[in-house]
Amino acid sequence: MVESIAGVPTVDPKPEVSFGEDGRVSGSTKINRVIGSYEDHGESLTILGGGTSWMVGPPEAMEQESRFLAAFTGAPGVEVAPGRFELGDSATGLVLVEAPSDPAVVAPSDPAAALSDRAAAAPSDPAAAETADGPDPSR
Repeated sequence: MVESIAGVPTVDPKPEVSFGEDGRVSGSTKINRVIGSYEDHGESLTILGGGTSWMVGPPEAMEQESRFLAAFTGAPGVEVAPGRFELGDSATGLVLVEAPSDPAVVAPSDPAAALSDRAAAAPSDPAAAETADGPDPSR
């Protein structure tokens, strides 16, 4: 969970970031999903390129998301204490803390695959789209 961005405490809903053992990083700004990769240098790591979905939310959440994304890519990070990690410097960076476990929340192990699966499930032919009551009568 992101505790602060550029020294400013985050507000609910708080962004989240997960680092996979495979070098993938994923997360959520609570408006958009974030995916990318990172390099582990032992004592530190660096976030590499990535991508995000493009949804719009309330102005205060969008401002927090903008600060999150600006701090997220390219900054070196280091664990400063068990369960506490700093990405970037104190003026522009993120402070991440281990979020309490919530067994009710299960994130996909591969966010990119989850997005691909969702896209694959969408009908590619608009004429094939149906309403809940059957075929769309306007077609």
